[in-house]
Amino acid sequence: MTTDIHQHLSIVATAIADPSRAKILCGLMDGKAYTATELSTIAEIAPSTTSAHLNKLQNQGLIKLIQQGRHRYFCLVNDEVAQLLETLMSFSVPQNDAIKSSTPLSLRLSRSCYQHLAGTIAVQIRQAMIQKQWIIGEQHYHVTELGKTQLNNIGLAIKNINLQNSKLAYDCLDWSERKPHLSGQLAQQLLKLFEQKGWIQRYPQTREAVWTEQGKIALKRYFGIDYPT
Repeated sequence: MTTDIHQHLSIVATAIADPSRAKILCGLMDGKAYTATELSTIAEIAPSTTSAHLNKLQNQGLIKLIQQGRHRYFCLVNDEVAQLLETLMSFSVPQNDAIKSSTPLSLRLSRSCYQHLAGTIAVQIRQAMIQKQWIIGEQHYHVTELGKTQLNNIGLAIKNINLQNSKLAYDCLDWSERKPHLSGQLAQQLLKLFEQKGWIQRYPQTREAVWTEQGKIALKRYFGIDYPT
């Protein structure tokens, strides 16, 4: 059994290691589904070779196919794959300021990590929620009574969230900050809420999450976070 696990690990690692497939996976980290043609553009490869890359990723359980009529879309299998990729990124970049000079500031500040927020702002939101005692725990968190009240005040429908879910809220290592941001059901619902309220805007084929002026005001009002200038 041990040998099988080692072999499977090697196969999965090989699937991720190819630069073109790595670009495809990173492109899917925004949590959206894309066609093979769109992914070929993201990966900067010829459409004729994209199919083979997608098949390999699909065979290893990293992505899944969604078919709607004649259209075929691809997306990550789940948030566990996204967290794996985010963690790998944190080990793949230099342990110095080189990352800050090579990564666009807007992407470092705020981006999507599959279905939740990542980047500087997301790290600060996690820290604020812990300091304000909206959530308590270590690595895995529970929402306090104060947290339920405050999140309801923001507009998050706590009653629609399974607070007993073991994956309600947990740490996800942020590759650009080297500190954790929140992942899990609570983080996913927060991202949806921020979009619905127009606090952030997202665009196709990019992970960047742009904070609007209204969103920057909300960051200060609810979380005590000053948007970096």
